[in-house]
Amino acid sequence: MDERIQLPQSSETPIQLRSGPNLQYRYGYARSSECREADEPGQDYLTFVESEESLSFVLCDGVSQSYYGDFAAKFVGDRLLEWLLDGEAYATETPSEWQRRLNRYMCEVAADAEERLKVREVSPDMHEWLRDVLAEKKKRGSATMYCGGRIDFPGTQFPDGRLLLAWQGDIRCRIWREREELTQDLLGNKFRTDQQWNSVVGPIGGMPHLIYSSLLQGGTKGELLLYSDGFQALDRYPSVSDMPIQELFSNEAGHPSSDDISFLQAIWDYTPR
Repeated sequence: MDERIQLPQSSETPIQLRSGPNLQYRYGYARSSECREADEPGQDYLTFVESEESLSFVLCDGVSQSYYGDFAAKFVGDRLLEWLLDGEAYATETPSEWQRRLNRYMCEVAADAEERLKVREVSPDMHEWLRDVLAEKKKRGSATMYCGGRIDFPGTQFPDGRLLLAWQGDIRCRIWREREELTQDLLGNKFRTDQQWNSVVGPIGGMPHLIYSSLLQGGTKGELLLYSDGFQALDRYPSVSDMPIQELFSNEAGHPSSDDISFLQAIWDYTPR
């Protein structure tokens, strides 16, 4: 039975580990120091679904200067996950066709987001100047950056498995094959802060980027790493597969000027036994 995990934005999730015969993954979430002090939800969001055939996931980093970036992060995370779970919708199409389909979908869901934002009430106790700031932000919309994907395990439909990734923004996304990092070769230099999703217009800065490949292309072992810029300390590590992540995670989250942190790592090994 499929299991859906939605990490709460209003509390911390220490690093968790899940293991299977061919796949293991770790994940965690921490709000910024500012959000913890104010007891407010974080702007990041992480959700995923594991089944017998696949692992689907989305990590979002809401734009804090937009209108309720935490809302955009969760809204896009949940909606993009639904698209990824609908495997039949893109099972036989080319990547360019998937990209156009996803772009159209992300435009369509923006209308629903705007309707949901309309019912958000502003506290009558809020200072007038702050109400004016929110009103101006509301015109520009609620925004988020995101990276989502789906790992299809080797089986009848995909003998070598399949890896699909879609993103807009500067979410950190890194890939290894047989312990060699191939992020630049496979994904290129396409992670930019001016590309994001917005509740008013949908995708901004062009269509979502989308790539796919055989899961076992280049070897039977691989790793995918996703994290928001609050965990940019990981940027300096050439590999994190054997690292005790919790200590670094706690140190970064405990810094007085920490940003929101969300983290997902998936490692697969289909070496014949």
